[in-house]
Amino acid sequence: MVWDGMNDRLMSFGETFGSAHWMTLRLLILVMLLVLKIFVLKTDYPHGDGTWPHTQNVIHDVWGHIPAHELRMMCSENAAKLYRHPLPDIVLPLG
Repeated sequence: MVWDGMNDRLMSFGETFGSAHWMTLRLLILVMLLVLKIFVLKTDYPHGDGTWPHTQNVIHDVWGHIPAHELRMMCSENAAKLYRHPLPDIVLPLG
């Protein structure tokens, strides 16, 4: 959150991003597709200054609206590709 200097409330990420970046719908879709393919979740395990040990709850609470196949990419599949590490036969979330 960023203070906007205009009132007593903090701007949301979306408001901050939207106020600083102008793009067409096509460009926005392209950026979202590219980021989805390269995004890798970082939990900072085992350090307590990240989301660990509550990472699964945080993902559910904050990203619960994201389709399961996209969550799998961000939380496991992208990292597995990057590090050439095999995934188990079943990777959560299902769907």
